[in-house]
Amino acid sequence: MRLVGPVAAVGAATLLVYLLKPVAPVLSLGVVYTLAVLATAVLWGLAPAVVVSVASMVVFNYLFLPPVHTLTLADGRNWAALGVYVATGVVASELATVARRRAAEAEQRERETALLADAAAALLQEAPLEEIRLRADELVSTAAEAASLEALRAATGEMDGDMERHTVRQYLIAERIADTRRIPYDRELLLCASFLHDSGLYGPASTGDVYIKDSARYARRTLEPFRWSDERMRACLDACEQHHAFTTRWWMAAEVELVRRSDIVEVYPELRRFGIPRSWLKHELWQAVPRRGFWPATLEITRTHWRRMLPGMFRPPAPGQSDT
Repeated sequence: MRLVGPVAAVGAATLLVYLLKPVAPVLSLGVVYTLAVLATAVLWGLAPAVVVSVASMVVFNYLFLPPVHTLTLADGRNWAALGVYVATGVVASELATVARRRAAEAEQRERETALLADAAAALLQEAPLEEIRLRADELVSTAAEAASLEALRAATGEMDGDMERHTVRQYLIAERIADTRRIPYDRELLLCASFLHDSGLYGPASTGDVYIKDSARYARRTLEPFRWSDERMRACLDACEQHHAFTTRWWMAAEVELVRRSDIVEVYPELRRFGIPRSWLKHELWQAVPRRGFWPATLEITRTHWRRMLPGMFRPPAPGQSDT
């Protein structure tokens, strides 16, 4: 089509010149070929239009300018006319190509605007996180969950502080992983473990032991009044003690591995996301629960408690061997 179209344009212009020759001066009819050049520029771009401009002048010279059927001209002034026609055709081609490009860009922007509008409408219909969950209190629905949140706040001495926001993001990531993979889980257990898994770093929860063990002990003290079954309590304590394990814990309670994976995504989203889209993290989760200040707080905790943190990272208690 890029060859047939320009050839057809030159042919059509030549036919029109032939038809008009009896009623108009031949030299002035060269402007007809400019129409072919413009049409080619609009439909196929600048390069074919330049070729059509030059070809048109060759055909016009050969068929209509004396002496006909040669590429020489009887009147030298006709060379100037041909040059003007070629230059006009090239300039017109460039202008037409620019107009075509701008029209295409405008159409692309219109499509992108429509896509963004559709995406925004979809997000509104799906009730994004920022509309329904802003603070930890809004996740709480049971007495055990409320007690776990209050225990975290008592340990850190803060309400809606960096650690609290970390646990909220970590829980929402765990929930997303479970929902995406259709993994059944105990919501109350998962939320309590999320609130308490790092609590052993802080004064009221700390005995100076490896911090994940202190987190598990603090979780036990917090949850004992609610008379959980031994199995549920063990799963919560394991989630606290195993969340830094380097290898999967799916063979334990599902909540244990969900806490481990969600903590990895929360801390290292550029390394592992377990199928969670970065767009969800960036545009929904981190908007709903701001992440600013996370790394300074994390580095300060690491600087202060590294001796109590490293054993938990490299040697988490073996299942069944915990003293909590």
